[in-house]
Amino acid sequence: ETEIIFFLPTILIQKLGISILIGLLIGLEREYARGKDFKHFAGARTFPLIAVFGFLSALVASISAIWIYALFFLSFVILIGISYYSSASEGHIGMTTEIASILVFLLSSLIFWDLILFSVIIAVVMAAFLSLKFQIRSFVERITEEDIYAVLKLLIVTIIVLPLLPDKSFGPHNALNFKLIWLMVIFIAGISFIGYLLAKIVGYQRGIK
Repeated sequence: ETEIIFFLPTILIQKLGISILIGLLIGLEREYARGKDFKHFAGARTFPLIAVFGFLSALVASISAIWIYALFFLSFVILIGISYYSSASEGHIGMTTEIASILVFLLSSLIFWDLILFSVIIAVVMAAFLSLKFQIRSFVERITEEDIYAVLKLLIVTIIVLPLLPDKSFGPHNALNFKLIWLMVIFIAGISFIGYLLAKIVGYQRGIK
C-alpha cells in the first residue's frame, strides 16, 4: 500500500510536467512569432497555465464526473471566444493562437488519460506548423491549379481505388495480386509527387552537384 501511495503521485507529476513542457513549447513559439510589441492572447507564461488547466480538468473529472470536464472545456472555449472577439474588433482577424490554446488544453487532458506519446507527437507537429508560417505561405503562393488536380488524383488512387481491389493472389505460382500491384503504383506515384513538392519548395536549380 505504501508503494502505491508514493507511486501514483509520481506518475501524476511526470504527466503534469510533460503537459507544462508542451504548453511552454507552444507558448514560446507564439511569443517569438508575434514579437514583443504585439499584444496577443497568450504567450510563454499563459500556455503552460492552459496546460495545467486542461490537466487538472481531466483529473477533477476522473474523480467526480465527466460532465465536469465538459463544463471546464466549454468555459475555456467561451473565454477564447471572448478574447477572439476583442482581438477581431481591433483588426486582428487571425485566430491561430486561440486554436493552439484549445489544442494545448485538450493535449494536456489526453496526457492525463495516458495518451502521452500521441499528445507529444501532436504538439511537435503543431510547433512545426506554427513556426513554418512564412514557408507555408510561400509554398501556397506557388501552388497552381494543376498541383491541386495532382493531389486529388493521388488521393483517389490511394483512398478510393485501393480498398476496392481484391487482396487475392492468382496467375502462375500465385505471383499476381491486384492490391500489391496497386500499392506499388501508389508507392511510385508518391515518390514522384514528393520529388515534385521538393522541387517546388527548394527550387529546380538546387540538387546534387
